Amino acid sequence: MTNAPMYLINNVDRIRNIEQQAFSWSKAYNVQENHTYSEHGRQAMSELQKKFNGSLKRDEVIDLFRSPETYYLGFLASNVWGGISVPNGHFRSALTYEKQIVENIIKSINDAFATNSKEEIRNIYLSLYGGKNHIRGIGPSYFTKLFFFIGQANDEIMLKPLIFDKWTQNAFFALLSQIKEYDLLSQFFNQKVNLKHSRRLNRNICTISLRGNKNNQFEAYWKFINLLNEWAKILNVPVSKIEEFVFGIALNQCPSLTNPRVELSDIIIDYIESKNNI
Repeated sequence: MTNAPMYLINNVDRIRNIEQQAFSWSKAYNVQENHTYSEHGRQAMSELQKKFNGSLKRDEVIDLFRSPETYYLGFLASNVWGGISVPNGHFRSALTYEKQIVENIIKSINDAFATNSKEEIRNIYLSLYGGKNHIRGIGPSYFTKLFFFIGQANDEIMLKPLIFDKWTQNAFFALLSQIKEYDLLSQFFNQKVNLKHSRRLNRNICTISLRGNKNNQFEAYWKFINLLNEWAKILNVPVSKIEEFVFGIALNQCPSLTNPRVELSDIIIDYIESKNNI
């Protein structure tokens, strides 16, 4: 069993006591504001608006995946919750898919993760990543959100899938550096750091990206969910809370040095600087 990173050990109380954020969605999603939705998309989004009145929490999205009757609403909610882009057409493209097609994809994801088989999970991952189950506008950052919500709703799924977007990928790099998994860092990540200066914080915030090969990206995802599930057992906390904690808070909402996005960025910068000085 791999030792948990010190960042998680030192913050276990914060992880345990984290409170779910409510995400208020942009008016751009509302049917009154958007005249480009398909007819069935307009109907579904109207239902979502009425049900949640423009604000979503993780648990509310999870509940939509507990019954096949609300799978399609869950699909829409997971994308709205994640802030999928409306102006560039990603969400509009996703809304062109018929309800039955989306429901069948969700069932396939459920079935794959319920096997707890790496091969089955690889197959469903790659099928969504440009394969037979690909949904236009939905890349890994968004279909892993689907994985997360489906996994939380299904008690038969023992290895809980997690969201793997730019912020949790950043966190994964930082955490791997703390447990000195240097080979994995080289295998999974480009070593070029993207720096953006924050005036409010008076410091640089960095992001680091995965290597482009989709098979390698799956291996990174597989390692990510296995290690976080393992660390959750060590720390005796739900793995969903670890993921939510390291995901952090948008910097425009929480420009604080204690925001995990800032703390994990600092860990990456320290690691890169120490490596350059060797």
